[in-house]
Amino acid sequence: VHIVKSASNIYDIESKIKDIAMAVGETEKGQKLIAEMENKLMKVTAKTQNIIHKKTVIAFAYGGAYGVKDGLFDNICNYAGVINGASKVGLKKGEKLSKENIIEINPDIFLLPTWSHTPNNDAQVLKQEILHDSAYSKLKAIENNSIYFMPDKYRSCSSQYIAMGVYEMTQIAYPDLFTD
Repeated sequence: VHIVKSASNIYDIESKIKDIAMAVGETEKGQKLIAEMENKLMKVTAKTQNIIHKKTVIAFAYGGAYGVKDGLFDNICNYAGVINGASKVGLKKGEKLSKENIIEINPDIFLLPTWSHTPNNDAQVLKQEILHDSAYSKLKAIENNSIYFMPDKYRSCSSQYIAMGVYEMTQIAYPDLFTD
């Protein structure tokens, strides 16, 4: 048995990969995974380094909007050149954003889940609920039809796939940076 702590940022994930790779005698493969992650992150950084007006994102789960400051999702947002709306209001671990908070933040983008562990949750239903909620009708994300689905394995992962989360988030927020 090898115990690994939860990660709250990309550095923690890289440390986990090194630790696990060493534990199973695959140090070179661990280094290769880390190099692939860092390569993808460098490509994103090269594309986002000159962004002046960063977009604000609110991420939803089926229980509500989330994204604590200095948490894993916040770290993805920072690398992707976007602002995690939940961190702007000081959301704490275990809390969800209220509608009032979301309205106050007025995000550019709503990010929705793609998967649920129960049959009662449906991403398309959640999207329709948000689209038809009169409290959200004047928000930039609704007015600009900026509601996106992002695979959960990228937006709340604690593995090498976090680099894909950063890449996907950047593509969603700034598609014009990916015309090449």
